[in-house]
Formats: sequence, structure tokens, C-alpha cells
Amino acid sequence: MPEMLLIGCKLPHGIVMELPPNPNKDDFMKPRAHGHRVTLNGAASLYNQRQKKAVSTFEYALTPVEKSFAEEWFKRNSDRDFIKNGFVFIADKQDRAEGIAKERRDLATGLEPLNGDTSSTGVPVDPRFTRRNPDPKLIEPTGI
Repeated sequence: MPEMLLIGCKLPHGIVMELPPNPNKDDFMKPRAHGHRVTLNGAASLYNQRQKKAVSTFEYALTPVEKSFAEEWFKRNSDRDFIKNGFVFIADKQDRAEGIAKERRDLATGLEPLNGDTSSTGVPVDPRFTRRNPDPKLIEPTGI
């Protein structure tokens, strides 16, 4: 049995890891045979498992991946923002993976659900809301 590593993913939708057979920048947009693929569980998948956590908690979902594949994939994709920012990580043991996930629990991916609450003055609490009322010029007219 090959040695396995754990990959933690905080992105809610997960990610598909693929190693193409012949990585070449010149052939990037050309059709090619698929390489070896592994689908990582996303953080939203925790809601569907036994734990029944709220979708808004967005903790890390762990997926076991073969060591040689994981190391090569991380080497080829180390410049990706989701790896540099810590949304996807690699660990060799369960307790190590849980420790990394606990340390990075408060990282915000930007894909979390919006908080629709407002303050007493009517200003949205979530900083991702840019204005209170939409621009009337951008609203589609109703009727014919």
C-alpha cells in the first residue's frame, strides 16, 4: 500500500488536483489526454458528512492522497494563491493536519456566506457590502 498524506482544503467547493502527462506551457490550450486526478473534499462537504456542521463554519476538509502524487502536485503548483494563502495544505499525520487546520481556522477565503445583519444605523455589518442601496440606474425595469 502506498504511503498517504492528508491534504486540507478550506475552499468550500474543493479542488481537482491533476498531473498532466506532459506538462508544457506551449501546449496549454491544446486538447490533451487527462492525467492522474484526485478530487479534494471542500469545506462545504463537512455539512454532508456525519458531523452536520453548519455550512458557514468553513473548517478544513481532509482528503488522503498518495504521497508521491501530492508532493509532485504541490511542487508544480506552489505559486498558486490558494496554496500561498494557506487555504490548501499538506500534512503527514492526522494530528498534524488538525493542528494546522486549527491554527488557520480564522483565515477568510472570500467565499464565505455573506452576513446580512445590519447595525443600529442600518449599515451592513459585513464589509463586503459596498453600499446600502443599489444604484437605481443599474436596476432592471420591470414590466414591458
